[in-house]
Amino acid sequence: MKQIKNLSMLLMMFFGIVGFHQEVMAQEEKNDVIVKMDGKKMEGKVTSMGTSSIKFKYAGEDLEYEVNKDEINKIEFASGRVEVVNEVVVAAPVSATPKVSAEERRNKLAVLPFEIITNDQGMMVDAIRAQAQNECANSFIKNTSLITVQDPMITNSILQKNGIDANHLATAANPKEIAELLGVEYVVFGTSDIENKGTVTYGSSATTYKEKEKEKDRRNNETKGTVVSSGSSSTTVDYDTRVSLKIFNDKGQSVFSDSRDAFGSDTDSYTSSLSYMIKRTPWGSKHK
Repeated sequence: MKQIKNLSMLLMMFFGIVGFHQEVMAQEEKNDVIVKMDGKKMEGKVTSMGTSSIKFKYAGEDLEYEVNKDEINKIEFASGRVEVVNEVVVAAPVSATPKVSAEERRNKLAVLPFEIITNDQGMMVDAIRAQAQNECANSFIKNTSLITVQDPMITNSILQKNGIDANHLATAANPKEIAELLGVEYVVFGTSDIENKGTVTYGSSATTYKEKEKEKDRRNNETKGTVVSSGSSSTTVDYDTRVSLKIFNDKGQSVFSDSRDAFGSDTDSYTSSLSYMIKRTPWGSKHK
């Protein structure tokens, strides 16, 4: 009996040691997890952290990657510690409760901040977005009738107070809810796709020969002549722009949709294309 008792104790100790070893191994094998701003996860080992980036190795790999901190929401370390790098901002939901009645909204239109799509990293997108919104609103006032256009300052103020990000209107907004929130019957979604095509140099030059002596023969004169050159040139960025308009009513129904290429190579060359389309909206001077 004593031997059986001792054997039982030895077995209990053995299994306890094995269990402890497995727990330690499990802890050692646990990975760091990088959660990116888009929700994707990277599992492995964070090897170092810098001011603007971190270095990381995937589990089971030796290749080291560098990840920009702007792309990271948080890091869940194997130790259990969580470090938040960037907060994920969730747009506030649009209130579906009408601010004004359907009758008060009738024949009122609001132009939303434009969506700007560009490959030019140096472009001042916010400024161009505001400019396009104002140009569009002014064009509606000039080229339409039987419709009241809400001032863009009022539109933007209401959106801001309700926590609606102008950068995500085209993908996250519900036209019906936006119209009700703004107190209008129609909302205009505009997009300006601006592609930087590179630089173009324009210039001219002239070359003449100033005689030093009377011409004896052409070759002799060209050999002894003095070259006098003059010229001027300028370099500009060439842009290819396409502008689109979509109009919805306060029932969420599409009442107009069109897009056109701009006439010109500047970032604001879309204005004539805007006018062309607006004249052909249901309230436009060219509507049939």
